[in-house]
Amino acid sequence: MRGMDLWAFPDATLNLVLVESGPTDEREYAFPCAPFQLVRVLRGETFRSANADGEVRLSRNGDCVAAELRPNHGKGWVQCVPVPSLASAIEALDPEASAYVG
Repeated sequence: MRGMDLWAFPDATLNLVLVESGPTDEREYAFPCAPFQLVRVLRGETFRSANADGEVRLSRNGDCVAAELRPNHGKGWVQCVPVPSLASAIEALDPEASAYVG
């Protein structure tokens, strides 16, 4: 099973997290991001981030947002979420961003 989530921390940092679960293990890939970067994705720009585990490319494709994961070890994959779901998550994490989401 695969999924995408946003994790917010008390110090106001935010991570885009991609999770891949198998029958015996789970792997999480976390990439720091900011609400304004995610709003830009909703507006059609591409967000890229990389760390020691690999890289992610987040882009809008019609009514969904696709996160393309390219891990340094293993096979990559793409996870899509509906635009309204990501917009709601951004607004919940940063109420001020609601003025820019749309």
